[in-house]
Amino acid sequence: MARSKDAKVRCTDTTNARGGKASSKQRPKLGTKPTEDEEVKHEDTLQHYSSELLQLMLNIFRDCFSDFSETTLTSLIQEIKHHLFNRRFDQAFGRQDLLEAYATRWSPSRALAYLDIICSVSTLSAHLNRALCSASLKAKATHIAPILTSEFSAENHVEPQKGLAKSDSATEKSIRESVHIACLGAGAGAEVVAFAGYLHHLHATARKHDTSADQAQSTSGIDLTPMASIVVQMLDIADWSTVLGKLYSSTTKSPPLSKYASSTLKSMNGPLVEPENFRVSFGQKDLLNTDAECLAAVVRDAAVVTLMFTLNELYSTSMSKATNLLLNLTYLMQPGSLLLVVDSPGSYSIVNLGKDVGRSPPGSAKKYPMQWLLDHTLMDASKIGDGKDASQGNQWEKVVSEDSKWFRLPQGLKYPLDLEDMRYQLHLYRRL
Repeated sequence: MARSKDAKVRCTDTTNARGGKASSKQRPKLGTKPTEDEEVKHEDTLQHYSSELLQLMLNIFRDCFSDFSETTLTSLIQEIKHHLFNRRFDQAFGRQDLLEAYATRWSPSRALAYLDIICSVSTLSAHLNRALCSASLKAKATHIAPILTSEFSAENHVEPQKGLAKSDSATEKSIRESVHIACLGAGAGAEVVAFAGYLHHLHATARKHDTSADQAQSTSGIDLTPMASIVVQMLDIADWSTVLGKLYSSTTKSPPLSKYASSTLKSMNGPLVEPENFRVSFGQKDLLNTDAECLAAVVRDAAVVTLMFTLNELYSTSMSKATNLLLNLTYLMQPGSLLLVVDSPGSYSIVNLGKDVGRSPPGSAKKYPMQWLLDHTLMDASKIGDGKDASQGNQWEKVVSEDSKWFRLPQGLKYPLDLEDMRYQLHLYRRL
């Protein structure tokens, strides 16, 4: 999110906000059925992760925000929709109860879809696996203690004018030997739970394919020892710190069990991800007005930078500032790092050029697909030099592009609200 969540709601909300119990079998229809050309069919993505993992991720949202009554939650969701429809974004995300209601309603489906993207886009998953392997080897070679962060605390936030808050030297060294993920326009918790689920999946895969006492390997032969850790750093205009704190705590602590649970179940109970392997930081920032120093503190060490259902809203708010943000990412991101852009597909991602200038007569604004603007900025405008002086050429390589893709929920998942499939476009770039 940059200035609003409008684009985020449009993609998945078709919409049913009843608070009654439901499973994916009961999810509402998604409008018109996609054509064969429109739908990019998945391979069987359940081969990448288990439905049990998806249920564990849903349970995190369920347990975090269980204080709402059905009536209260339904009322809050309708209030959010009303504010978004009238583009009153400050009101839609200006109260803590509205933020928690948003995270309860829309983030769970997003988290599952994001996990699917991470696992099923081979270039992305291989890149993350290699980065985790490298970080693990560096940490072991220099005898760095794992990051010990059991709670999402204020010291981990990005301070308004100072970039990332400083920590002690041991923690800073530990963070440097971790894999950094920068999530821009993130805050409602989907990215946090998705990457926690991804790390859980990696460690579960490593244990499953463990062939010796000293080494855990995936099927591709990548070292996935528990030393590997992820640091997720997020920026968003709304104050999601309380929501993220609850979700982080739930991902790194064992879920609650009934006092009547068997001893076997209690012995098997554990967190989605161990706290020493997962760290989260958040900064409340308007992406369109974030200074380069603060942005650099978040993205300069990132293996992956994400813009999830954010870029179209940035373009719609200010074409020039959104373009400047992408150019800053070009200058700040490290060679070899990846930029992942996911947004609403089709007509939802059309941007009116000249809309923010305010000088064009009504009806004269030109319309451009978000994908075209993104490609133009990264593949053309970001070139170093021009004409015969463009010696360094392109700064980006476009490695994956999907105009329309579906994430379809498997049958049998349980959640207090209806869950929905998600249609999206995806573009993945590598910094050269």
